[in-house]
Amino acid sequence: MIWNISRLGSKRVIQGFIGIFTVVFIVAGIGVLGLNKLSKSLNSVYKNSLIPERDLATITKLQYDNRFHLEELLTGLSASKHSELLTAISSNNQKLDAILDKHINDDYFIPVEKEHLKQYQRVLKQYRILERKVISLHETGKTDSANIVFKFQTYVPFSDAIKRLDKLEDEELSTGAEEVKTTLELANQVRLLMYVAVFVAILIAVLLGTVVGRSIIDR
Repeated sequence: MIWNISRLGSKRVIQGFIGIFTVVFIVAGIGVLGLNKLSKSLNSVYKNSLIPERDLATITKLQYDNRFHLEELLTGLSASKHSELLTAISSNNQKLDAILDKHINDDYFIPVEKEHLKQYQRVLKQYRILERKVISLHETGKTDSANIVFKFQTYVPFSDAIKRLDKLEDEELSTGAEEVKTTLELANQVRLLMYVAVFVAILIAVLLGTVVGRSIIDR
């Protein structure tokens, strides 16, 4: 009888160890899968939100910089920097176009955002035409005409372009907020599953200790 009880206890001990190892394996698996999902989710936040936001901020800065350079050119207060201002305007336009071309052809923006980006690009082209006109008038000595075009014709397309950028940035913030929310929810789910798995492992360990204790007492 004692041998049968001991044998039964040994069998339960083995089953308990198997149960613990199974739970540990499950916990490890949940952890690995959870970390992989979190890694992908965080990468999505970086790729689809942080990078576009950074580039949109750069585009806005470049456009404002060129606006200020053009105004400074027309005032004549920086005659000694005339060539530098023209070079800066040209360089900023090239940088801005490079960023736009990159995002028009990549997958950082969702379709709705890409459409806003294309709309901004169309308005920007209208502004660029007037920008070149202002520079051309100024370079040919028609300063008064250049100032009139700058003050009364360039403002509307410039303002429209900035508004479209603002709208695009709002879209990006909304998209980023949704992705962050999804990432946090995923992290909470993984944490909950791991807590449950650890609780089950502890429960099995307690039951195993009880079986071992009884087996020792019976002997």
